[in-house]
Amino acid sequence: MRSEWPLICPPHNLGEVSRAIAAVIDNPEITTEDLMTIMPGPDFPTGGIILGTSGIKNAYRDGRGKVRIRGVAEIDDEGKKPRIIISEIPFQVNKSRMIEQMAALVREKKIDGITDIRDESDKDGIRVVIELKRASQPLTVLNQLYKHTSLETTFGIINLAIVDVQPKVLGLHSIIHEYIRHRREVVRRRTEFDLKRAEERQHILKGLLLALDRIDEVIATIRASKTSEEASTALVEQFGLDAVQADAILKMQLRRLAALEHQKISDEKDILAREIEGYSTILANEKNILAVIREEITVLGEKYGNDRRTRIAPFEGDIDKEDLIEKRDMVVSLTGDNYIKSMPLETYRGQHRGGRGIIGMATKEDDVVRTVFTASTHDYLLCFTSAGRVYWLKVYDIPEASRTGRGKAIVNLLNLNEERVTAIIPVSEFSDDKFFLFVTKDGMVVKIPQAEFSRPPRANGINAITLRETDELVHVKSIDAISDLILTTRFAESPV
Repeated sequence: MRSEWPLICPPHNLGEVSRAIAAVIDNPEITTEDLMTIMPGPDFPTGGIILGTSGIKNAYRDGRGKVRIRGVAEIDDEGKKPRIIISEIPFQVNKSRMIEQMAALVREKKIDGITDIRDESDKDGIRVVIELKRASQPLTVLNQLYKHTSLETTFGIINLAIVDVQPKVLGLHSIIHEYIRHRREVVRRRTEFDLKRAEERQHILKGLLLALDRIDEVIATIRASKTSEEASTALVEQFGLDAVQADAILKMQLRRLAALEHQKISDEKDILAREIEGYSTILANEKNILAVIREEITVLGEKYGNDRRTRIAPFEGDIDKEDLIEKRDMVVSLTGDNYIKSMPLETYRGQHRGGRGIIGMATKEDDVVRTVFTASTHDYLLCFTSAGRVYWLKVYDIPEASRTGRGKAIVNLLNLNEERVTAIIPVSEFSDDKFFLFVTKDGMVVKIPQAEFSRPPRANGINAITLRETDELVHVKSIDAISDLILTTRFAESPV
């Protein structure tokens, strides 16, 4: 993370903003927390991912906060060599400069494992492809890019506004309140202007209709006058008009004498009467003005709003799903056919001497329980497959089942591709002094720090290790730096 942008008010999603304003109009006492369910945070035109909500909450509550924005990157390890594909970058990040940053880090050997960086962006969107070495750890490289380049940035927020000729820093509720206050004044003045204009026009039309109803007398009066001023005065005195109406009659064109024109004037007068009634109704009650504001902002949001582009992901310190789940010790079991389930530890109550035992899990014919362990509901489960891939789960994501239940096929929880889970390891904390030991069918052994698996990247997992074409992963074990290891063949001929 390299950049920190000046403190400004960030862009938001128009549809969410319109709904939030409508919510404040409906309930002026609505809390900031409730507003955030409607308007969860900034929405940047370049997309990206906002990490955590603490900065958003600070900005919405106090008017100041910082949000961490991360570009969207995927690890593609389907080809001969793994690669990282960047499809979205943080707001206000210059793509060319970001690529230059990455290239400089590679030249300075601060990031190892990158062989090529290509910009394949076109009119359809951003696409930056980062080719990696075959033996590199893509997740490690991606984490280094987040840390050292503008692929991850911090955006400072300050909601500064001029309120009653004074600069003020406002929270979300105050911003919306001031906006509504401004719109109330705008709608009131606009309606008063429209009402005045409609009443003036209606007044003129009344004079024209009177003139048309007594057209012969009006014409005779005008012809008997020597000047237009004298004619205007005569019209006022003889027909009870005012100067404005008299002037309009004098300017009336001869075609207005037609019967059809008379009907048009009458229709226009009726329309104006309805408009005047509507304007008067709006101005008669503050609630009616608010109703106009709500309708206008709703139409605006529906017409010009679009889907949210920036996603908001949980981050350290956030109140998220885990904070709502009780910490409990669970028993997790996995069968050879990859059926998995979890049960509270207290399900297996202690029994006295001479007990007959209980059924721990029902299985299909020829299926056996292969792995059983205990873990907290908040622990991670790293699921390693025969293809050398790793997937992340949380213990609370494992469906609970009864003591005799078979559980759920793990393929329903993980996006497996013709591979089977060969090891599941619970991890409560990822550290540099603990390792995962990988053993393959062909006898290859690899040790990787657990800390390199601390950032779950996506639902379809990543390559934990790179295997030869005919090889497969058969076992993974958690070890520490001082562990002693003994490896034997299946015939137990030669310990290593």
